[in-house]
Amino acid sequence: MQILRITQKLWRGFLVICMGCLLLLPLQAQTDTEVHDYEILVELDPKEEVQDLLRRINGFTRQSAALHLQKTIHRPFNIHLLRFDPEVHQRDELLATMRADRAVIAAQDNDPVTYRSRFPDDPFFLDQWYLGTIDATQAWGITTGGVNARGDTIVVAVLDKGCDITHEDLQGNLWVNKAEIANDGEDNDGNGYVDDFHGLYVKDSTDNHPNRSHGCAVNALIGAKGSNSTGVTGVLWDVKMMLISGATTPAEIVEGYMYAYEQRKAYNESNGERGAYVVVSNFSAGIDRRFCDEYPVWGGMFDKLGSVGILNIGATTNSDVNVDIVGDMPTTCPSDFLLTVTSTNRSDDKAERAGFGERSIDLGAPGEGMFSAKPNNDYGDIMDGTSWATPLVAGAVALLYTTDCNALTELSFIDPPAAALAMKQLIVDGAESIPTLEGRSVSGGRLSLFESMKVLDERFANPKGELSIFEIVPNLVREQVIVRYKVPEAIEYDIRIFDAVGRLIGTEEVPRICAAGQTTMDVSDLPNGMYFVSIGREKAIDTKRFVKY
Repeated sequence: MQILRITQKLWRGFLVICMGCLLLLPLQAQTDTEVHDYEILVELDPKEEVQDLLRRINGFTRQSAALHLQKTIHRPFNIHLLRFDPEVHQRDELLATMRADRAVIAAQDNDPVTYRSRFPDDPFFLDQWYLGTIDATQAWGITTGGVNARGDTIVVAVLDKGCDITHEDLQGNLWVNKAEIANDGEDNDGNGYVDDFHGLYVKDSTDNHPNRSHGCAVNALIGAKGSNSTGVTGVLWDVKMMLISGATTPAEIVEGYMYAYEQRKAYNESNGERGAYVVVSNFSAGIDRRFCDEYPVWGGMFDKLGSVGILNIGATTNSDVNVDIVGDMPTTCPSDFLLTVTSTNRSDDKAERAGFGERSIDLGAPGEGMFSAKPNNDYGDIMDGTSWATPLVAGAVALLYTTDCNALTELSFIDPPAAALAMKQLIVDGAESIPTLEGRSVSGGRLSLFESMKVLDERFANPKGELSIFEIVPNLVREQVIVRYKVPEAIEYDIRIFDAVGRLIGTEEVPRICAAGQTTMDVSDLPNGMYFVSIGREKAIDTKRFVKY
């Protein structure tokens, strides 16, 4: 989702006249003590003197220094920076007084701006070189994860040894079974498992996930919380990862896959009332030099999962062998709903110790020299391997689902298998060619998340329609509004927010992946009142109003 960051704060209380109504907004106490909080930028009529304005305002308080000139910004245009004493003046009242003065053309706060960046503030982000290689930073200009175009929460099923569920950088991004009451000893949702709150530990059918470094690193590569000033970031900053732990035999693997299958099946059948919107699974394990026909039950899982809309990502062997010839399980399985991955290195070549196969291996992704989360709130380098390439691809699939593309979202419910197959093709067709994978993989290349987004744009752009904002949905708890809109074509449009008297508060150019979608605007800095949101390009524009309570 795109977050519209407000570039100017309004005064915290003011009189607004709009459509014949007088709206009095409540005054709020000034609590921010940063240096610019007590500054006001004012533009005066060219014929007026700033000292006359200061005398008039200070005369009301009988304190000559309560408001003073800090700096003249531009004398010909009569623009000045003023500073006030917060013990004497409240910002909102002072701004209202200034704006009512005959000499004042405009008066505003002097709030610092925020420089826009697609880069998260996680302290170890610069160690995650591979995110730049797969063009994640470009993709984050479109979406950083969360939900699809209709608001369904994206879930990734992660089959692994276990995970540190208390890790600081996974908090908020682990899936929770909302139909289950944790630790009450009962099967609340009737799915055959007691207290499966975060998923399933297949060894004993509990929710007691062991703390294992392999699974911790895999989950963090997919979805470590992004831009939380902590640790690392995953391919998705926001996601829900369903933990399916302890699968070390085919029987346990099948049980784990079936757990994800039933959750997605329930979601489809209930239109989101039950289950989980699992769109992709990740399994970074296998059996060397064995073929899929030796494991028909395990291999048969992928078509079953695909039938409910789950695409499955599998890691190939960590040996430099042609798996088409020598075999590998599961990457030699012929299911269309399996996407197979080998490892690449910092030089953007196939890793020295990684399998290949023109028929069996779909593409590569970085897996050498990786940096990720470790148990017990630790971080650092992790061993090389295809285990780390695979979750980058799983994360890419999940992130593509969070683009504001109604056509893709609708397909995932009307025809879930078709959506899973389409997603696989987007990943393969978006791969960036590298010589060491040409003729040694289906795509001949390495994962490029942004290129796959561009392919998505080409294939799933919704039918052209009239420019319109058709719905604005306030979220009172998070102080956000969701703006849903349609545009004539999949190009960039400006989304702007105005106050009730037409002053521009914020604007953002939103790159479009589909010709319809939604954006979430943060309005926490705005006082209660009426506002207008517009979307447009050149002369075409549509506007809707909303009220913040």
